[in-house]
Amino acid sequence: MSRRRDLGAVVLKAAEAKTPTPVVPEPETRPSVHDRFRRAEETLNHVPTGYSPEAVTASSSSVAGEGVSAVPPSSNSDSSSETIALMLTNKYGSPRLVRVPTSELVSNPYGARKLYTPQAVEEMSSWLREDGQLAYLIGTERDGRFVVIDGETRKLGAPGAGLTTMGMQVFENVSDEDLYLLSFKSNDRRNGQTALDNALAWRQLLDAKIFDSEASLAAKLSQAGQAKGYNASQINKTLAILELDEPCLAVVRQHPSVFKVSVLYELVQLQKVAPSRVVMEQVEKVLSEQTSRQAIINLRERYNASGAAPKKPRHNSRQYPLEVGQGDHARSVGFIKEWDAGRVQLDITLPNKANAGVLVAELRKRLAELLEGGVGEGA
Repeated sequence: MSRRRDLGAVVLKAAEAKTPTPVVPEPETRPSVHDRFRRAEETLNHVPTGYSPEAVTASSSSVAGEGVSAVPPSSNSDSSSETIALMLTNKYGSPRLVRVPTSELVSNPYGARKLYTPQAVEEMSSWLREDGQLAYLIGTERDGRFVVIDGETRKLGAPGAGLTTMGMQVFENVSDEDLYLLSFKSNDRRNGQTALDNALAWRQLLDAKIFDSEASLAAKLSQAGQAKGYNASQINKTLAILELDEPCLAVVRQHPSVFKVSVLYELVQLQKVAPSRVVMEQVEKVLSEQTSRQAIINLRERYNASGAAPKKPRHNSRQYPLEVGQGDHARSVGFIKEWDAGRVQLDITLPNKANAGVLVAELRKRLAELLEGGVGEGA
C-alpha cells in the first residue's frame, strides 16, 4: 500500500518559502531624432554621395554654426531629391549649404507643379511642427532671393509650422530650362503632376520661349520623365484643357488629381457643341464619379447629331511676356494674356515679394478706373 502524501505539510512549506521580489525591467529609451540621424550620418560617411567631400564639409560647418543640423543632405532626403542634387552637381558644381529666412524663399517660376491643395500644405506643416526640417531644400539664388527647385511643399508648409528659416543646397546660375526640367523630374518620380499642372506649366514655357516648340518640349520631357514617348500631339492635347470655361476650370483647380487629361480633353470637345450648364454638370459628375470619359463622348455625339447648340466661337488670344533685365541677362517673371472677348489674365512672380501688396493695390485702383470708364461709355 502506497504512502499517502501529507498535503497540509506541503501547503505550509510553500507558504513559508521566501518568494524572490520580481524585478521590473527598465523601459527601453527610444533614441531621439538627433541620435538616429547621428548614427545614420556615421554610417553614410562610408558611402559615396556624389558630392565633392571638401565642398560639403566646409559648407556643413558654416551652416551648423548658424543653427542648422550638419546632417549630410543625402541622409534624410528621398531618392528623387538625391538624384536632382547629383544632376545639378554634375552640371553646375557643388552647392553651398545656407540657412535662408523663409521670407527670402520664392517659388520656382517654372515649377512643374502649379497647384498645391490646402490639405497637402497643412499636412506638411504638421510634419514640420513635429520633426522640424529633416531634408534640405534644393534651389538657386537670383537677385538676392532663393528660388526653390525641390521642396516647394516644405516651403509652403513652413509658415504654418512656425519655421522662420530653412536649410537649402544652393546651386549657382541654374538655367530657366533646368528650373523646369529638374522640377518635372523630381515630381515625376514621386506622384507626378496633374493634367492641369502640365497644361499651365507647358503653356507658360512655350509662351516665354523657354522651348521653341511643342516638339522640342516633348523631346526634353521624354528624356527627363519616367514615362517615355512624349510627342507634340500629347502636348497639344494637354494644352487644350485651358480652353475650358473659367467656371469649369475653377472646379478642376480645387480637385486637380480627379481630372485626367483624357477626360478633360473630352469636356473641351463637349463644350464646343453643348451649353455651358451641361458641361458644368459633367464636370460635377466627374468629381462625384458619376460619369466616365466614354459617357461624355456619347453625350457629345448626341449633341452633334441633334445640332441642339451652335458651335461656340473661338476667341483669339495674345500673350505678352514680362521680363526683368536686359539682353542675355533678361529673364521671364510672368506674362499678361488677353482675349478678343475682353478677358485679361496676369501671372507674375515678383523678384521682391514685399512689392506684391503694392502691385495689387495699384492694379485694383487702375481696374476701378477702367470699370468706371466702361460703365460711363455703356450708359
